[in-house]
Amino acid sequence: VSRLRAIRGEGKVLMLGIDEIERLKGLPLKLLAFENLLHSKPERQATTALVQIAVRARNFTPAAEADYEDVRGEVNEIIERIAAKFPGAVYLVELPTISLAQRMQLWALADVAVFTPLREGYNTCPLEAVYACRDGAPGVVLLSEFSCCARVLNGALRINPWHTDEVTGALNRACTMSTAERLARRDRDLQFL
Repeated sequence: VSRLRAIRGEGKVLMLGIDEIERLKGLPLKLLAFENLLHSKPERQATTALVQIAVRARNFTPAAEADYEDVRGEVNEIIERIAAKFPGAVYLVELPTISLAQRMQLWALADVAVFTPLREGYNTCPLEAVYACRDGAPGVVLLSEFSCCARVLNGALRINPWHTDEVTGALNRACTMSTAERLARRDRDLQFL
């Protein structure tokens, strides 16, 4: 929470992802799109930061450990590359678990909540992100069309995580979205919570 407050204090647009470290969450694709944003929009380099909270999968088993390590290694490689070229633009925080109360605090600080699953069952995080900003400054939800919440959250910016340029464009749009549009999108989503 203190790191997110510090980023907000610097006047940066704060993008946040909270995901389990597993192949179907699309973490590498999210990071590649963010890296592409920083390359294609130089003005974003000093004004935008992505904080990725990486949590060990709930149903982690020894059989899944090799896949976990592969995804973790791929994520760390991309993060290191971005951090080397754009210092202060990306942060990775690995946690064994994270409570609902902790997630709600983090979502309330985020300007943009980014969800890029390639396929998923039920995930409440996109709903939490909308609800956490119900009274304060409205955030933008960037949501994969493959997310379980994509049909419900009509105010979210829907993306296909496989299309890096599309995700990059949506990330940029979220950074420049007017407060009026953010409010309208949030209000549209709050109807379903």
